[in-house]
Amino acid sequence: MKKRDSKSAIIIIDSINIIDGSKKDEEFYGAQN
Repeated sequence: MKKRDSKSAIIIIDSINIIDGSKKDEEFYGAQN
């Protein structure tokens, strides 16, 4: 149970980081242009 919970938590954090990263990239490229 604990292992499965931590794995899904990591996946959720990863997807949040990907969303955050793409938002930051958009802001970065927007500032460059």
